[in-house]
Amino acid sequence: MQLDEATQQAHEGYLNHVLACSSCYPPTKRYCLCGSELHDRYLAQYLMSLDLHARRTYLARLEAVNPARCEALKVLLLEINEREKST
Repeated sequence: MQLDEATQQAHEGYLNHVLACSSCYPPTKRYCLCGSELHDRYLAQYLMSLDLHARRTYLARLEAVNPARCEALKVLLLEINEREKST
């Protein structure tokens, strides 16, 4: 799958961190504070590359499981949207 440049950069930052961090273990969704932030930024960037229906479906499923994380992800999505509007 081909990722856009912003998503690719977020992905690389996330991977570079989790491969070097002894506290992060992605298979069990265990992250240090920095790893969690990088993961959320990558996920938000990736979701912005999907269509609106796919984003809403993902967020609805996440909200049922983890409402706080869903809200944090929504904030990141709004930040990305505002940044894209201004450029």
